[in-house]
Amino acid sequence: MLGVTTYMADAEIAACFRAMARAAVPGAVAVVTYTNRRSVEHHLQRLAGAVLRIAGAACLLGADRRVAGQSFTRNFMTLEQFAGLLPEGCRIAEAVALNQTFTPLNRIAPGLSIRAERLICRLTPAGSAARRRLSSDMLVKIAFPG
Repeated sequence: MLGVTTYMADAEIAACFRAMARAAVPGAVAVVTYTNRRSVEHHLQRLAGAVLRIAGAACLLGADRRVAGQSFTRNFMTLEQFAGLLPEGCRIAEAVALNQTFTPLNRIAPGLSIRAERLICRLTPAGSAARRRLSSDMLVKIAFPG
């Protein structure tokens, strides 16, 4: 499940995990991504969305077609919240921080944004709290019992 949990309610995600667990062969692994609630990017998007709503400028700026201006609900989670949705017997085998780009830099200057992401990856250890905080998404390997 890559890129869809952001647009699902917790109950829907948990139901998908239960279905995966029923269908999984012993020792199977699933790869799932989710949007990181603790990331700097998440807080920047919330701030941008609030400013656009307050200013009433979302439609005027065309931002209503972008994620920050959408009216649908998005689901942001912490690793602990994600783990809480797993069925009994399933566990997180690995969690990897992904996507260290930031709004609006990734829209205004994508090349510079990618260079900044590479610098962040060089300067922060892969499993560190700093890398997780600077990553808008998390990739999780779920191990099923077996």
